[in-house]
Amino acid sequence: MKDDAIAMGNTEAQKLIERYMEGTATPQERLQVEAALNRHMANSDVRRTPEEMAKATRRSKEAVLAAIELPARSRGLRYRALPYVAAAALLIVGLVFWRIGDGKKDRPDMQAERQTRVDPQQVLPGGNRATLTLADGSTYALDEQQTGVVIGPDAIKYGDGSALLDKEGGNAELTSAVLTTPKGGTYQVTLPDGTKVWLNAASTLKYPTKFTDMERVVELQGEAYFDVTKQQAKGGGPMAGAAVPFKVKTKDQVVEVLGTGFNISAYAEDVETKTTLVEGRVNIVTNGGAGTLLLPGEQATLRRSKVDVRKVDVEQFTAWKDGFFYFDNLSPQIALAQLARWYDVEVLYQGAIPEKRIFGMIDRGKSLGSVLKSLEKSGLTFRLTEANGHKELLVQGER
Repeated sequence: MKDDAIAMGNTEAQKLIERYMEGTATPQERLQVEAALNRHMANSDVRRTPEEMAKATRRSKEAVLAAIELPARSRGLRYRALPYVAAAALLIVGLVFWRIGDGKKDRPDMQAERQTRVDPQQVLPGGNRATLTLADGSTYALDEQQTGVVIGPDAIKYGDGSALLDKEGGNAELTSAVLTTPKGGTYQVTLPDGTKVWLNAASTLKYPTKFTDMERVVELQGEAYFDVTKQQAKGGGPMAGAAVPFKVKTKDQVVEVLGTGFNISAYAEDVETKTTLVEGRVNIVTNGGAGTLLLPGEQATLRRSKVDVRKVDVEQFTAWKDGFFYFDNLSPQIALAQLARWYDVEVLYQGAIPEKRIFGMIDRGKSLGSVLKSLEKSGLTFRLTEANGHKELLVQGER
C-alpha cells in the first residue's frame, strides 16, 4: 500500500524536493521528505549492519541538509559549482519515492511478515546488559544482576566487590577496555580515578584501566552521564599538584573538564551532539578547533561544526540514568527514538510525522505497552509487529 502522504508522480515529487532544498517547503512538506528518507534507509532490501545503517542514514541526511542551510544569496552559486549535491539529493529521494510506492510490490513477503501483531504489553523494558572487551579482543558478558563495574589497574570488579577479572588469575593484560551496551541495555562503570559513568542504551565507552598525570581521556559513542572527580598530578615534577583534565572524545568534539557532572548524547545516527552541564564547568572543543564554555544549566548543540548554547531543564536530559523518560514538549521523533533504543524496536511512520508535542515523565521500568498507553493520551496511535525476531513500531498518526 502506498504512503498517502507522499504517493505522487515523479514530477510532483521532484518539485517537492526542490522546494525542500530551496528552503521554501512548508514544515509539513519538510517532515514528509525526512520521514520518507528515514523509512527508505530502514526498509532497503540491502542487508546492512547497525553500524552501516547509522553511517548511511547520517550521510544521506547531511547530503540533503547541506543544501538547505545555504544562505539565500549564495545558494544559486553553490548549486552551479556543486551540482552533484542537488543531484545526489534528488537521487536519494527518487529512491525513497520508488521504495515507498511501487517498490514494495516486488516484496509481497515483506507485506506478509509485517502482519504478525505483537502485544506491546509483552515487550519488557531494558535492563543491566553490557559487554566488556579488552585490548586483546577478549569479550565478557557482564552480569545482569549487577549494576556496574569498578575499574582498577590490576583488577576489574563488580560494584558489590565480587571479582570479574584480575592479573593474578591469568587474565589478559588490563591496559584498556571497551564497555558496550546493546539496545535495551544500560550499565555503570567507575573509572580508575573514581569518576562514575552511566552508559545509556546502544552506547560504547572506551577507556584505559590506568590514567596518567597529564590527562584522563575516554571515548564515547552514544549517550552517557559523567560524574567526574577532581584529580591532582602526583610526584615532584613541575606538574605536581596541578589539576589533571578529564576529556571525553566523541565523533565531532572533545569535552574538557576538571570536576563536574554532565551528559553527552552523541549517537552515530544523529546529526547533532548534545552536551548538557549539570554542575561545574566544561569547555567544548570542536574538530574545527573552536572552544565553547558551558555553565550549569546550559546545553551545547553541535551540528555541522556549529555550536549553539541555550538554557535548559537539565533533568529532561539526565532523567534516563535515574530510570525515567522525561518528555517535555518533545516531538514524536525525538521521544520515540528513546523508546526505540530502550525497547529494541524500530520506529516507522505511516503518512506524515505527527506534529503533536509530547509531555510527561514515565518510568523506564514499565513495559512498552504501558508507555505507549501514556503516549496515546497525546493523540497518537501505534501498531507493533514482528518478523523474524525484529520488532517494528508503526506510528499511525493522530486520532
